[in-house]
Amino acid sequence: MENPQCIVILDFGGQYTQLIARRVRECGVYSEVLPYSTPLAEIRDKAPLGMILSGGPSCVTDVSAPFCDIGVFSLGVPVLGICYGMQLTSIMLGGGVNACSLREYGRSQVAMDRRDKGLLRGLATQSYCWMSHTYQVSQMPAGFDVIAHTDHCPVAAMADETRRIYGVQFHPEVTHTEEGRKVLQNFLFDICGMKGDWNMAAYAELEVARIRKQVGLVFQYPEYQLFEETVAKDVAFGPKNMGLTKEEIDERVRWAIAQVGLDYAAVAASSPFELSGGQMRRVAIAGVLAMRPKTLILDEPTAGLDPRGRRAILDMIRRLHAENSMTVIMVSHNMDDIATLATRLVVMGKGELRMTGTPREVFKHRDELRAIGLGVPQGAELCHRLRALGFAIPEGLYLLPEVLDAILTLAGKAAPSGASEPVAAMLAQALAMPGPDALEGAAAPPDAGDAQPDGASPAAERGRA
Repeated sequence: MENPQCIVILDFGGQYTQLIARRVRECGVYSEVLPYSTPLAEIRDKAPLGMILSGGPSCVTDVSAPFCDIGVFSLGVPVLGICYGMQLTSIMLGGGVNACSLREYGRSQVAMDRRDKGLLRGLATQSYCWMSHTYQVSQMPAGFDVIAHTDHCPVAAMADETRRIYGVQFHPEVTHTEEGRKVLQNFLFDICGMKGDWNMAAYAELEVARIRKQVGLVFQYPEYQLFEETVAKDVAFGPKNMGLTKEEIDERVRWAIAQVGLDYAAVAASSPFELSGGQMRRVAIAGVLAMRPKTLILDEPTAGLDPRGRRAILDMIRRLHAENSMTVIMVSHNMDDIATLATRLVVMGKGELRMTGTPREVFKHRDELRAIGLGVPQGAELCHRLRALGFAIPEGLYLLPEVLDAILTLAGKAAPSGASEPVAAMLAQALAMPGPDALEGAAAPPDAGDAQPDGASPAAERGRA
C-alpha cells in the first residue's frame, strides 16, 4: 500500500475531531487531520477523495469565526460538514445561520427524510442522534435540499447531490448516534468511492519506509565503507539508487561535497584513499548527505581523529544544522564534543533511558553519569573539583569560556574561610588532580552508556536550550 486513499479532516477546534478521524479509520479508510487554515495547495497535494469539516466551539456568524479556504468546495471531491462544519458550509455557499429558538443538547430523535440514496441511504425513518448546538442553518444555499429534520431543527441534514456536498447538524462519530457509523460508511464508500482496504499495520510499514528515506545514518569509522575509485563516484552511489537524473545526481554530489568543507574541483576525481583520515571521513558523510536526509545520525563522528580533523568535523556539524535546518543526532561518549554542540541530551545505559534534558541540566549529575560509564565535560569536572576544595563556583557551568570567567572572578578574591593557601595555589592544586579522561577511562567499558543529543546547534542557539 504505497499511497493509501485519503480523507482529509479540517479541524475547527471541535472536541470530537480526533474521534471523527478514528471512526473513519475504523472503516478501513486512512484519514488525516489538518488545521482549518491549511492552504488549498497543501490540501490538494494530499490528493484526498473526500473532505470532512469538523465541529467547533465558535459561532459561525462571529467576525472572528474560523473559515477554511472556499476552494475546498471546488476541489471536485465530496465534502461533509458536521455541526459547525455544516453551518460553515451554509454560510460560505450563500446560505444563512441563526440562533436556535431552543438549544438542542443530547440525544434527539431525527426524522430521516431521504433514505433512498446518498448520505442517509438505508437508515431508519426515525433515529436517535447526538445534537450539541445553539445555532442552526436557517436558509440553505442554492442547490441544497433538506434530507433530515427534528421538531426544533428544520434542517438537521442537507445535501447538494450534484456537487456532492453534505451537512449534518448531529454528530455521526459519537456512539450516542444510533446509526452514525452507517452515515459515515455511506459518505466514505457510496459517495467518495473509497475501497476500505487501509489498516494500521500497512500504514506503519508505509511510514517506516518513508521515515527511512528521511534519515541518514553515518556509522563509526565510515571511511572504511568507501569503495569507489573516485570521490565523486562514491558520493553519487546513493543518489544513483534513487532513480534521479544525471543532472540531479551531479547537483547533489557537488552540494554534498561542499557541505563537508571540501573543494569539489580538488577532490572529485581523486581516489578517496589518497586523502587524509579526516577528509576520508568527510567524503563518507557527504555520501549520506547526498541523499538529502532531514535527520542525520552520527555515531562517534570524531573517533580516532587528530585535533585538526576533530575540529573540522565539529565545525561541519555546526554548519549542517545552522545552514540546512537539519536535525543532527550524535551518539558519543565524548562529553566535550557533546558540550559544544548539543541542545538536548538523552542518556542511555544498558539499553535503558537514564536521564534527559539540556546539557546544563544533565551535566549536574556528574556521579550518576560516571556510574554508567560516562563523564562530564572538562569544564564541568573542573568546577566540581573546585567546589570540593571550597570555592564558590556556580552550579551548572560546563563550557570552558564560562568556567574561565568564574575562575578569573574568584582569582581576585580572598581564599575561602579557613584555607591557608592563596587562591592561585588552590587553583593549581585543582588543575593538578587526575583529569576527567583518566577517571572516565577507569569507570566503565566504552559501551556502558551512551549520551545521545537529539539536535546539534551553534553557540548562538545554546542560550535557548
